[in-house]
Formats: sequence, structure tokens, C-alpha cells
Amino acid sequence: MNCIENKEYDRWNKAKKKINSINKDAICKKGQIWWCSVGKNVGVEQSCNNKNFVRPVLIIKVFSSKMFLAVPITSKNKKKYSNNRFYYDLNRFEKIKGFAILSQIKLFDNKRLVRKITKIDKFNLNLIIISIKKLF
Repeated sequence: MNCIENKEYDRWNKAKKKINSINKDAICKKGQIWWCSVGKNVGVEQSCNNKNFVRPVLIIKVFSSKMFLAVPITSKNKKKYSNNRFYYDLNRFEKIKGFAILSQIKLFDNKRLVRKITKIDKFNLNLIIISIKKLF
């Protein structure tokens, strides 16, 4: 690991401490897409390349007022994602472009939520959930 990467982990650790100290919990619903503080992850885990450590995520299931299951969204528009069972094409939606990364499904705390972007329709949400179940 190089020095630059270590500094990114140090920056993320400081940001994570600040996020954890927040007293308010955002209220999210199944099918919504939010900017979320995903952070600096390890190895091939989906991470954030921006300075604020945020990326869009699609809420798959809400377990309580404090936690939810979501898949990160990548804005990379590579043709290889189009027929790949690990990705769901979101480019048909007006407010979001990219692909939901189904293989990176993860449990999050609501404190990580930054701002709601949009919501997808129930039909497509159900197709995404079916696609996730097929991975198992």
C-alpha cells in the first residue's frame, strides 16, 4: 500500500467518526436512490473516488429506522455491464445514469445517508430484487 492510499484511509477514518457522531437519522424507503457515505473500502469492494467518500446507492430493503440494505451505483457506462448478471442497467431512468452493482449489496446505517436523489418504479425494483436473488 502506498503513502497516498494510507492518507485516503486516514481521511476516511476521520470522516467516519464525524458521520458516526451525527444524532439525526435520515428516513429512507425501498426503491429510493440516495447519495451515501460509502467510504474507502478494501481491495475490490466498491469504494468512492471523490473527496467526500459518497456515491449513489439504491435502497433494496429497509430493516429499521436505523439500517437498510442497498447496492452501490456506478456511473461507468461500459458496454461490458449491459449483459452482465452482476449489474442492472439504470440508464433508462431520467435522474440516474449508470449501473446498480448487484454483487456489492451491503448493509448500511442510516447515518451514512446524505441526500435523496430519486426513486425508481416498483416494476424495475422487483426486477432488481429478482436479479439479486439469482446471484445466490
